[in-house]
Amino acid sequence: MPNEGEIRPGYEFPADNEFWQYSLRVYALPGVADLCLLWQEQYGINVNILLWSAWLEHEGVQVTDALLDEVIAGADPWGEKVIVTIRNLRRDLKKRDLGPVGIPKSLSSMRESLLKTELKAEQCLQSWLYGVAVEFLSAPESIHETQIPHGANIDLYLRATIGDKTNIAPMIQQWLELSGEQNPAKPT
Repeated sequence: MPNEGEIRPGYEFPADNEFWQYSLRVYALPGVADLCLLWQEQYGINVNILLWSAWLEHEGVQVTDALLDEVIAGADPWGEKVIVTIRNLRRDLKKRDLGPVGIPKSLSSMRESLLKTELKAEQCLQSWLYGVAVEFLSAPESIHETQIPHGANIDLYLRATIGDKTNIAPMIQQWLELSGEQNPAKPT
């Protein structure tokens, strides 16, 4: 494990891993994508870290404050410099009048390409998050629980991101209902 305050290096884990598959499954559930995007816009939530927190809870692993701090510090530069930049460009193309060069069919194709690039950048981040989880789980101090309080990891992440300025209890309940995670986590 890195020393306190030290960011974990990049990992060479497959992009198509258990976490990625969990994310695809949960994000496709009715209402989850809309909720994630709302929280992203309203509160600055990093959807990938939200899903990572939920996935670990689903797997019976409780995230610690130190691990979450490290993940936020490691993910934020990639999220801000790469993912958000691509997302903003894609959104700009959707709402701008680009004159005669901006032929709708061409713009649509370009936006599709940017969306694929954005998803690939998100998958790269998720691969790194997966590697962090794998390393954390191999450490003796990691907390493996068979029963984690429902929404404990989501609660920790939301508090770290939006603090106490918002009542997050209803947010957690909404996440649990939409994601289908009301049932106790089961270790795999």
